Amino acid sequence: MGTKPKLETFYNNLLGIEKPWQVSKVEMEKEGKQIKIHLNHKTNSLFACKKCGNLCSVYDHQKERMWRHLDTCDYETYVVANLPRTSCSCGIYTITPTWSREQSRFTLMFESHIIDVLQQTQVISRSALLLNLSESKVRTVRNNAVIRGIKNRQIQGDYKLVHLCIDEKSLHQGHHYVSILYDGKTGAVLEVVEHRTEKAVLSAFEELNYSVDLEKVEVITMDMWSAFKTAAQRSLPNAEIVHDRFHLAQYLNKAVDITRRAENKKLRKQENEILKGTRYLWLKNEVNLTPLQKILRDEILENNQITENLDLQTIQVWKLKEDFKLFFDSTTETEANDFFKKWELKVLDLENQPLIKVLNTFKRHLEHLTTYCKYKVSNAMAESINTSIQLLKAKAKGFYSAENFRINILFHFGKFDLYPQ
Repeated sequence: MGTKPKLETFYNNLLGIEKPWQVSKVEMEKEGKQIKIHLNHKTNSLFACKKCGNLCSVYDHQKERMWRHLDTCDYETYVVANLPRTSCSCGIYTITPTWSREQSRFTLMFESHIIDVLQQTQVISRSALLLNLSESKVRTVRNNAVIRGIKNRQIQGDYKLVHLCIDEKSLHQGHHYVSILYDGKTGAVLEVVEHRTEKAVLSAFEELNYSVDLEKVEVITMDMWSAFKTAAQRSLPNAEIVHDRFHLAQYLNKAVDITRRAENKKLRKQENEILKGTRYLWLKNEVNLTPLQKILRDEILENNQITENLDLQTIQVWKLKEDFKLFFDSTTETEANDFFKKWELKVLDLENQPLIKVLNTFKRHLEHLTTYCKYKVSNAMAESINTSIQLLKAKAKGFYSAENFRINILFHFGKFDLYPQ
């Protein structure tokens, strides 16, 4: 049988400590459940100057410091060392340890572990409890990770962005929003800015331009909010605008629902409750209806056909809403324009005011509706991430500031390289 390795050698290998450093002593405090790993180096050791990188002799040492490391068998583990200052023609500087970032009190491994835990829990307080750290320390690690991720993207400078999405998300109740820029292909959140004004969105594009070549963006999808449109036209010289089909569907659903509510109120006065409790039968997509909902809707459609003098406006508006989905099957802009003209005549013939209002909105923006046929893109990825952002917001029980909301969104959905090197 081989001899057992010394505890110092074990931790030296486990930590990956590089020369001239070596583990000189390991202390275990049972009462405090702590292990302290002391590092030392030979007297004549040379260290790289922080400014020029040249190997230099040691001038003196700083006071003893401790860095929190990954726990050992439920014992909090710390690395302990006196960092030397080098004597160089550049000056006298304290070295940066290979096991930690400058000014950090965590090893690189433990800081990465904090990031992992926070990504899983998505809540600062819960992560702090699991790690036995203060919330402020976990928050600092998170903030540094986002700053590092943005910086890495800027340094690399090879982020290829062709399809950009822009959407809004409420921060507080009322009309307090943040505007979010997404990569339409990957769903990565690229930037978040408070408010949805033209000025705010322009600042988001300006910030993004440091790490992404906006001139290479070919298409941007958005709703019909004028501030988004104007900011995009000013910031993306080569991108075409496509108004997102999911936002268009919201306009049509609203027309259906307004019609249903007014008609239901009128029918109930006549003791007819055919539309009572049917809201989602007309708003959901076919694939999202439950079997029971499909049966109920089909029964109403059948009764509407066979009952004299019924001819529900709700059903007629719903059918025109469903009919509009064929607009997105158009293969050319000419075909899309032809479809729209025929659909417009049907809407005008129905004389339903909520739907006519939607028609007029679509007509004002028709140029950017028909561009869908060219690119076939939408805010689908953004909408998916939006759902996750809403869950994040619910877990955190809301965010008090737009900046805190921004940092959280970027940390969890920016798809950055967050880990310290």
